[in-house]
Amino acid sequence: TGATPTDGQVVHAVANRDVLLGHLLTSSTLLAPVAIVVTALPLIAATDWSFVGVASTLTALAGAVQAPVRRVLTEWNFQIFMEPAGLRLRHGLVETRTQTVPPRRVQAVAVVRPLLWRWFGWYRVRVDIAGYSGMDSAVRGGTLLPIGDRATATAVADEVIAEACGTPDRPAVIETLVLPRLPARARWLAPVTWPTTGFAVTDLVVAARSGRLTRHLVVTPLARVQSVRVVQGPLQRALRLASVHVDTAGAGLPVVGRHLDVTEAYAAAHTVAAAATAARRRP
Repeated sequence: TGATPTDGQVVHAVANRDVLLGHLLTSSTLLAPVAIVVTALPLIAATDWSFVGVASTLTALAGAVQAPVRRVLTEWNFQIFMEPAGLRLRHGLVETRTQTVPPRRVQAVAVVRPLLWRWFGWYRVRVDIAGYSGMDSAVRGGTLLPIGDRATATAVADEVIAEACGTPDRPAVIETLVLPRLPARARWLAPVTWPTTGFAVTDLVVAARSGRLTRHLVVTPLARVQSVRVVQGPLQRALRLASVHVDTAGAGLPVVGRHLDVTEAYAAAHTVAAAATAARRRP
């Protein structure tokens, strides 16, 4: 909870119908009826009902529907305000929460595109914020934009990334990212995700794209990078591949460049380390 953002300018308000429909088209909601049936069948088939059995079944049924219902209630009336301190989020039906996203605490931003949302052109934007005790756990590693079209999701993500990089006047970052395709031999290790997996480094950010059914683009400001690791498993060694892991103070949105050419992986790790050091030295 927090004070009402009276001085902020509303930059976007999410339609409640989109929030509801978006959650109805998620895997957790679609699988909820199956979970309910599987949970209730033993009780229905039982010839003698006990208090413990009924209570356990009701608790399990409540758990099956609790998560999607809680997310809808939390993201109801979702509004994004622009203030000098950064973006301020206000949302909630049963309990209204007002939270500020401090740009200098942002570790990573992710643009997520679930499979069923593609028919509607919808995206979700998440943010990972570390080391900020005033930030509610629902936002740390959580939702920055619950649902929106491509233009809105890109604009919100770019706004936070630019502020986190200390370059609010820079042009869009998301749309200008170019993530090269993996080597053809990487198909042996990622036959499904090979076409959509990529990794790139710019003068401001490092980004990784992954996923086939649900696609994730995770972007981290170079100034937030704490370490870079090159990891190579036995199958990767046989195929001359390696993965680059970029570590930050956050943990919710890792940036991992998977199955890169081994030479390119080491070169990318060196580039990220050098660029991160330079970014931290900027005023």
